[in-house]
Parts: sequence; structure tokens; C-alpha cells
Amino acid sequence: MDNGVRMALDAIHADRLALICGAGLSMASPSNLSNTSALAALAQTRYAALYGLDRPPLPAAIEDQAQFFFEHGELMEERRQSAAPGRALEVAPDADAVW
Repeated sequence: MDNGVRMALDAIHADRLALICGAGLSMASPSNLSNTSALAALAQTRYAALYGLDRPPLPAAIEDQAQFFFEHGELMEERRQSAAPGRALEVAPDADAVW
């Protein structure tokens, strides 16, 4: 059993507070971050608008996009300058978050 799962189950059985959070936690308010599918679709649209038929099309899945940019030696430059939405991943921390 995964150590994190064991710790969560131990906390539940001991009547201690246990928070189990998934990857979509920041999609809700107040963060309202886009999921990776939405970011990948936006990147694909922007890439096509910038490069059209001059370059091969950008794949749909974000993992495949990363591989595409890596293979073309453009991983950081492309994501930073053109394909990724301006400040889509920059949000203020949740005021209610407890760490």
C-alpha cells in the first residue's frame, strides 16, 4: 500500500482530520485554474494561429506537446512565448488554504 494512502487511512481510523485532495483541487474557486486539457487546447489553437502551415501541427495532449517542443529544441521558449496563455498559471494563493 502506498505510504500516503496508509497515512490517510491511519488518520481516519484515529479520528484525526484527514484531507485527501486530487489534481483538480485548484480548478474550483477561488483559484479557478484551467485543467490541462483546456490549456492544451488553447496552446494548440494559438500555435496553429501563429505558425499555420509553416510547421507541423501541435498535438492535442499536453504531454505530447511537451514532447513535440522537446524534440524540436523549443520546449521552454515556445511554451513561454507563444503557445501557453499569458498568465493562465499565475494566480494568487488561496486565502483559505491551510498548509
